[in-house]
Amino acid sequence: MTKSCRSSNRFAQFLIGAFLAVSAGFVVGSPAPVSAMACDGCVVLSAPTINLNVTAQPGGQATIDQPGGVAVYTPLTTGSPGGPGTVWIIGHRTTHGSVFNQVPFLAPGAPISLINESGVHQYIVNRLLVVPSRGWQPQVDIHDMSRVRLIIQTSHPDPSLRYLIEAFGVAPEVCRTTAVAVGDPNLSSATTRFVPIPAQRLLDTRADGGGAVCGGGDISLQVAGLPGISPNATAVALTVTAIDSRGAGFVSVGPAGVDLSGTSTVNLNGAGETRANLVMAPIGLSGQIAIHVSVTTHLVIDVSGYFEPSTSAHDGRFVDVAPERVLDTRTDPTQHRLHSSETVTVKIADRLAQFPTAEVGALLVNLTTVNGIPGGYLTAWASGMPRPATSNVNVSMIGDVAANLAIVPLGADGSFQLFASTDLDVIIDIVGYFTNNNAPETSIGFFVPVTPRRVLDTRAGQPALGANTTTDFDLVGPAGTVGPVNLVTNLTSTASLGGGFVAITDGLAPSTSNLNVVRGETRANLAIISARDAELTHVYVSLQTHIIIDVTGYFTTETQPRTRYWLLRT
Repeated sequence: MTKSCRSSNRFAQFLIGAFLAVSAGFVVGSPAPVSAMACDGCVVLSAPTINLNVTAQPGGQATIDQPGGVAVYTPLTTGSPGGPGTVWIIGHRTTHGSVFNQVPFLAPGAPISLINESGVHQYIVNRLLVVPSRGWQPQVDIHDMSRVRLIIQTSHPDPSLRYLIEAFGVAPEVCRTTAVAVGDPNLSSATTRFVPIPAQRLLDTRADGGGAVCGGGDISLQVAGLPGISPNATAVALTVTAIDSRGAGFVSVGPAGVDLSGTSTVNLNGAGETRANLVMAPIGLSGQIAIHVSVTTHLVIDVSGYFEPSTSAHDGRFVDVAPERVLDTRTDPTQHRLHSSETVTVKIADRLAQFPTAEVGALLVNLTTVNGIPGGYLTAWASGMPRPATSNVNVSMIGDVAANLAIVPLGADGSFQLFASTDLDVIIDIVGYFTNNNAPETSIGFFVPVTPRRVLDTRAGQPALGANTTTDFDLVGPAGTVGPVNLVTNLTSTASLGGGFVAITDGLAPSTSNLNVVRGETRANLAIISARDAELTHVYVSLQTHIIIDVTGYFTTETQPRTRYWLLRT
């Protein structure tokens, strides 16, 4: 887009090698014919990850040398979009409009689409090559008619080299969506106690044959009355994982009967990403939850417990504690970095002084993985129980710092176990716990589900929060609660400038984090936020970012400050 390079009438000086191979499973939209193309034989090339949308006209060098000219290079094209053979598209990188300036930044997995009179044809980037301007032919067999292929070409800063790019098409994959009724979700306003259950998988769209969930689509899922879940359940605790997304977007989870497009549960920043988040979701019409996705993606949903009506109980009550870091394998001399396929035991009584382990049924902990290997995951479960076929945290990219709040039952010995599928470091911050039958009976600590609502979005008329600052917000009014409560929220950072973390604090410098963020991404994590009348919520950010907070319910609580348990070792 800036400095120009020399142009030439010789084809070799414009050849770019870039190979874009389509991976199996890319969702292709309905191939509705395009009735008004710019010209006969024109093809619209769209690459959303580099904000490229351009019409390529059929022809050769004369077409390419026009201002903004991009050509379906007919001397090398042996097929048509979506059909066997090669579609070869050429454009300038720094001259004649610099239309292909960003093409070298296409990463493996990035989606590409070609649109012509016959419809939409999808491709996914496989690799980008740098080849000589002459003698490149042995690297590209353009006469191979056995595959559906796309090649994008553009110039290289070195005149003797070119970028060459190749892509392969596949048969469309079926994706799913269902009409979800919007109306009265018939939500219960009763207080509820939590019933932990061994983690189990409710849905895996990769394995049930129905395909991914279509972008902009909805599905519903029966929850109440399933094996292990009471038919009287009014809310459920789920780990929702979006896998192999087809681009940037979000997933929203809530009660069936509610339009969920105004809130989010999981955020995705690009094609191929895997991201998980815990949600305490109200159950709506017919004992179901609804899921809305803005981008086509596979979904995995694991359940770790449910909420049933109760007004007084020993067990299942939530006790909020001041956040405390109980493990960091990067610095803890008692626990090394977890190795691939390793299981370790974490005994809370050995790490926190005076922690009432005998009264704890399940912990609410923030699990963070650091320096993990992409594709890896972490699972937490009660000691003495078989490891479940579920996951709590997923690692998506090199250098990823991934956090997820998790409900982890304790074993009979007051401990839980961690399994790492690949080498990674683990940070554990405890933020609360659910009581067992040894706890005293009271009428506080009960969950009340509400229709999901957005209570804060700093993008709406407010500047981004400055790095290393604490900002105060009133959440009580927007949430519509009365008296002291612990809000169950989805905390999201978006449009971040730099990497860092977000923490809900008591006004002091944070010693733990709620959310870890990489520059420029949108990421969410469930957070429990203390909200009291006439008090503000303190949000600390170590990076410049906007903040979004959605509420799905609240726990009743007392007016007394949260209890702090001190570390036994550091």
